[in-house]
Amino acid sequence: MQPPSTEQVEQLRDAIAEPALRAVVTFTAGTGLRQGEVFGLTVDRLHMLRREVTVDRQLVKLPRQPARLGPPTTKVSVRTVPLPQVVVDALAVHLAAFPPGPDGLVFTLEGEPVTRQAFGRMWAPAAKAAGLPAGTGLHLLRHYYALLLIRYGESVKTVQARLGHATAAETLGHLLAPLAGLRRPHARGRRLPTLRGFSRTCGLRADWRWRLTALSQVRDL
Repeated sequence: MQPPSTEQVEQLRDAIAEPALRAVVTFTAGTGLRQGEVFGLTVDRLHMLRREVTVDRQLVKLPRQPARLGPPTTKVSVRTVPLPQVVVDALAVHLAAFPPGPDGLVFTLEGEPVTRQAFGRMWAPAAKAAGLPAGTGLHLLRHYYALLLIRYGESVKTVQARLGHATAAETLGHLLAPLAGLRRPHARGRRLPTLRGFSRTCGLRADWRWRLTALSQVRDL
């Protein structure tokens, strides 16, 4: 899973066929929220003047049941994430063009909650147009956001809090596994690597890993 460049993120946004969902790309790239958290976002969780968003639930869609709002993935997923100005501007334009419905959902498709399947049909051709590998999803933008934070000097603990991860080890695996040319751990049926294990793999001390590897790899984003 190679994180996209900023240019690819912009191409991806412009290539989304449904105008009501283009702001999804900007919002996710600028906040790192999970897909369910993005599509479960309601206007009462947006604090535009304070430039932050409260994340405390997500959109849940079970087979043969209507979509509903449910708790986030884990307890540590409850968090407050700052909104960059580019995201604030994109949301202002989006909400002016596509006002939220009675349920307050910020992102809808023809007035209905956005399901993974419906968004996947929009994402696939847009990802291809942006030159992204087949099979990628909105989760790719969480990687982009995490690496952007590292590029601008944020600590791994800050990235961990913004992404809603339980441990720094999870965050480091999330950040560096694709950059080090490693396959995603869950694809091998293994748990995320520990700091010590990843250090041995890379030949680096854990406290230097993100400084040397991440910063050298994201300089061109």
